[in-house]
Amino acid sequence: MKFIIHLFVLELFILSNTCNVTATVLSKNYDKVNLETPKKNHYCSPMDAILSRQSVRDYTSEPVATEQVSMILKAGFAAPSAMGSRPWHFLAIDDRTVLGNLAGLHSYAGMLRLAPFAVLICGDRSLEVIADKFEQNCSAATENILIAATALGLGSVWVGIYPDEGLMKKFREALNIPEKIFPFAIVPIGYPKKSLSPRESYIPERVHMNRW
Repeated sequence: MKFIIHLFVLELFILSNTCNVTATVLSKNYDKVNLETPKKNHYCSPMDAILSRQSVRDYTSEPVATEQVSMILKAGFAAPSAMGSRPWHFLAIDDRTVLGNLAGLHSYAGMLRLAPFAVLICGDRSLEVIADKFEQNCSAATENILIAATALGLGSVWVGIYPDEGLMKKFREALNIPEKIFPFAIVPIGYPKKSLSPRESYIPERVHMNRW
């Protein structure tokens, strides 16, 4: 339990560098988080980003800045992984033609036609220190990317690919991905076309202390 708590605190510390806040300030204002959608060019706190994150499927045509792309990718690499192996590759995509083609490969990826940018998260079993953990590792990286996008005032959505063999084959062929690499998920990213209403996701009835 202590290990999990330490990992979570480390995650918040890493994100705080991106969001321009400190873990100390965060801890003092834990019960005063802002659930409003982050504004453009405004870096929100880690807790605000986590609690305000929503799936966004409609974007403006404004491009995602190079600096934002860099921060999003760094956040992905900062995710926890088994034995610190980071068994993933990120394919950053901003080519409109490529994004449009990928939208046609997946029944739930139509928003790629609108998104100015996307990250394809791929698993690489050859990089694993502990076998068969890349799904958990790639999930952590994907979540970090989603939270970082929210912290930067951007919208995003998790579009799953793995473990559908047919989808993985389509993405491999479309993007020249080696057979040993597993396309795990693709995350379209862009500025939300409309402001999102705050929502409360916390369900206290599903929290169990010490025992069920």
